Amino acid sequence: MVRPTQWGDWASSQRLQLWCDVGPGGWATAGLSLRGLRAVISAQDVTAALGDLLRAVSALAAGAHDARCAWAEDPGEFRWILRRAGSAVLVRIVHVASRVTDLLDDDGHTVWEGTVPLQDLVRALVDASRPVLEHVADPIAHDEVDELEALLLSWRDETVAGCANRIP
Repeated sequence: MVRPTQWGDWASSQRLQLWCDVGPGGWATAGLSLRGLRAVISAQDVTAALGDLLRAVSALAAGAHDARCAWAEDPGEFRWILRRAGSAVLVRIVHVASRVTDLLDDDGHTVWEGTVPLQDLVRALVDASRPVLEHVADPIAHDEVDELEALLLSWRDETVAGCANRIP
């Protein structure tokens, strides 16, 4: 998905919208929007940030109930806290002003929170990741995107087959 120059249609979208950019020095920037709730966050290293988020979402898609990752930023970090409830995922992003490991999530402040269907989260992340993969040296990140994309296709095929079975 192309990064919007203005939030425009994203302001009221009922589906999760996500974009990622790579800036000078390999910094990552991501924007999220869902039903008018928007946030822009950053990380010092696009390879680590995107790879960690892909692995966290892959864990949820594989059946994990919780997953998390942190996007390091100087001086703090953005923590992605992902909790699955059935086919939905609560996504909470907390900014903690320091990367001290013993700081609790509650020591930071929530910059974005929303509940989305797992399939929407996977689709948004795959779409946002593809354009920045050329800047990511980590082959695991490329593999994670390919695996998530294959999972989306299998979900679509299951949905189509389920609908075909219901036709009298």
